[in-house]
Amino acid sequence: MFHGTPLMSHLVIEDRIFVNARNKNDPEMTKIKTSIIRESKLQPTWGQNLPKCFIPLELEFENLIRKDINVITFDDLRHINTQHPIRPLTDAELKVFLKFQHAIGKILYFDEPGLDQHVILLPTYLIDAFKSIITDKRFCKGERQREALWDLMSQKGVISKFAIKELWRNRKYRMFKNATTTY
Repeated sequence: MFHGTPLMSHLVIEDRIFVNARNKNDPEMTKIKTSIIRESKLQPTWGQNLPKCFIPLELEFENLIRKDINVITFDDLRHINTQHPIRPLTDAELKVFLKFQHAIGKILYFDEPGLDQHVILLPTYLIDAFKSIITDKRFCKGERQREALWDLMSQKGVISKFAIKELWRNRKYRMFKNATTTY
């Protein structure tokens, strides 16, 4: 069913496990446990000692994503950091935490002037924001504003900030307009 789709890379199909949910002593549960441990050991962070002070921040990121908050400022992170019970991290330690989370693909954070003041909690959010602006012309059909934006972009190779702001005023794309003011 998933052959030829991107989902195939996420499936573990070497093990075929049939669990009897009515039998609490089903021996297949041992196979599931073994498979989970095997897959866990393949993760890039397996075996690394991580500071326990990272855990509350990771949990807070998950809570924010559940609330549809996908971007926060570094100042927001500082505030979150002071709220958890374990010793708050210094700014340098926060950056180490962010770089680590970025390296394993959980968030996007760029420690570069001009980019370092925002943390994108859900990488697909940034992709969706770009897709709202830069896309194939066929995906713009029926949306006059996007069609005009696409035509301008294809002719001049430039999109003005004003055009993006106007596009994001549209109800369908409003989530991108004030991404960091939701926290």
